[in-house]
Amino acid sequence: MIEGILLKANKIDVYKDRGTKQVLAQMKQVFSLYKLDVNMRSECDFFDALIFHEGLLNKSRMEACFEDARRDLFDYWDNLSYQERNRLISLKNDELKNDLHYFKSSNGSYIWIAFFDELLNALYDKELAILELPQYFKLYRNFKDRTINIEQYGLEPYKQAYIEIHVIKRYDESVIFYYSNTKSLYQINAARKLRRFALSKSIGKLIPLKEELEIIAQAMLEEHELEAIEYLLRSTLIEDKTKKQLIKYQKKLTRKSK
Repeated sequence: MIEGILLKANKIDVYKDRGTKQVLAQMKQVFSLYKLDVNMRSECDFFDALIFHEGLLNKSRMEACFEDARRDLFDYWDNLSYQERNRLISLKNDELKNDLHYFKSSNGSYIWIAFFDELLNALYDKELAILELPQYFKLYRNFKDRTINIEQYGLEPYKQAYIEIHVIKRYDESVIFYYSNTKSLYQINAARKLRRFALSKSIGKLIPLKEELEIIAQAMLEEHELEAIEYLLRSTLIEDKTKKQLIKYQKKLTRKSK
């Protein structure tokens, strides 16, 4: 019920809101370029699409890094062994990776491209010179048959903030995060169920105090509704109009508990 009251006050829809339309347009353009059919219907689909899109950005930047290195070494490229080429390319790639988002798989592997398996990620990570080989060169454009479902990495992309989210709490089977474009707290669990706790639209894009979000999220997720309402009423994260609705619901819950 609290979720419904909060959502009614904050009706930001990721597929219709002005703030996310630009993000959606960018993603759709890139997916179309590679002829990728990425599902975008639910709010959970939206966040999964962000993960896929981040992988595409990393992939293209790493491939551009390879091209830049090969161009810089053009005059003596043919005289270098594969190992020498890879070592020189890796120097540029390692520098680039400082600016890229990544997460670690449950096996501890570095994952830069969330729709590739651990082996391909390891090759992009340490063996970028493979891109000059015919069987890998085609990955520039034709990689659809090498993609995996990003769900195979579980909640790790969320737990490790692979996309632009603010992680509030990590649990074995769920993650709580804040997404500034919708001014909302979310919980996603291992079954891919997404819950949203919408906050005030007027709090801006800066993340509120993490401690305050943690307290509210904990009370909500433990189903302590009265406790959650108390925290919300004392907080600055929702507007007075919403607080009035919560007070009405608070009275109703109090009567039931007697």
